[in-house]
Amino acid sequence: MRTDRRQPAGIALLLVAFGTCTCTSPLPAEATDRGPIRPVGCAAEAALLANRLALRPAPDPAAAATIVLMPGVSIYRCERRGAFLGVMFPEEGGRVDCSTRPPGRECPTGWTDAPLEIEITG
Repeated sequence: MRTDRRQPAGIALLLVAFGTCTCTSPLPAEATDRGPIRPVGCAAEAALLANRLALRPAPDPAAAATIVLMPGVSIYRCERRGAFLGVMFPEEGGRVDCSTRPPGRECPTGWTDAPLEIEITG
C-alpha cells in the first residue's frame, strides 16, 4: 500500500509572475495606450485575490496607484498591455457579475504590473 500520496487540495494557489525589463528602449505602443479596459477582453469567471494589489488608472509606470484591493476580493483578469495586466472587479459590496453586466453598468477597472496571486476554487 502506497503512503506517499497527498490529499487533493480544495483550493489551488496560482501565481502569475510578470517579467521585468531593465532595458532602456521605450515601451511598446500598446503598453502606453491609455484607453479603457474593455470588459469583452476580460475573463468570464472571477477568481479570488490572494494578495494585496495596488491598481493604477492607466498602464503607465508614471501613473500613481489610486485603488488598493485586499485579499479575498473577486477579480477578473483582463487584457495585457506591455508589462501591465488589466483587472476588473465589482464595487465594494457589489455582486460578482462583472462579465454579465450591460453597457453603462460596467465594473471598476485598473492596471497592475505587480505579481498577481489568485485562488481558484473548485
